[in-house]
Amino acid sequence: MDPRLLGIAAAGVGAGVAGGLLYQVFSMRATLGGRVITHGPRNRPAVALVFDRSPSRHTEALCTRLHELAAPAAFFLEGRRILAHPAAMKALRGFEIGVQGASQAPLIFRRRRTLRRLLGPVVHRVAETLRRPPRFLMPPRGWKDWRLCEEARGMGLVVLNPSLRVTTPADASARGLRRVRPGDILALAGDGADGTRMEHLLETLVTGLRHRGLEIWGLNALLARDY
Repeated sequence: MDPRLLGIAAAGVGAGVAGGLLYQVFSMRATLGGRVITHGPRNRPAVALVFDRSPSRHTEALCTRLHELAAPAAFFLEGRRILAHPAAMKALRGFEIGVQGASQAPLIFRRRRTLRRLLGPVVHRVAETLRRPPRFLMPPRGWKDWRLCEEARGMGLVVLNPSLRVTTPADASARGLRRVRPGDILALAGDGADGTRMEHLLETLVTGLRHRGLEIWGLNALLARDY
């Protein structure tokens, strides 16, 4: 075969491999070969709700609204936000808890000791404050790599990314909810600028899901068979 054709073919293979690796790291849907959970079983009519970027000045009101709606949820905490909103931590005692890291700084391509330095104090602070360890890790921006997954597992954390994000009223409308499938993990931002709008979005979402015949389960219940 012509050496030039071999070179072109090799370059194409290399580009394909690189593209696949980038997809695994940066796509929220990629699972890194099963190391990251993106949804629960599809054969049960249930979904889970999660809030990232927590706690915030809206956390207590959101927790109250969730109780009123009888809707379980999981909150994913950042170390800097725990320090900034200590009072909000009390409201989280009735909810499932995960972590994101010290902040929203990416956790990919880090040394193992750096990952332990960024995650360890947050895990310890959550366990100390809420008297139970966090169970899940949602990587900032959804970015993850193999080293992060290994370190998270060593800390007893299950790595997950949401199936869908709900950020606008259109996402929670009847039309928007057509995208939702049984087993999905639906993420809402925990630090929106307008608390009233956040509560309204939450109520619209919960009502719409139930109208579609989808129950709202906690993460542990939804993923019980997956980890």
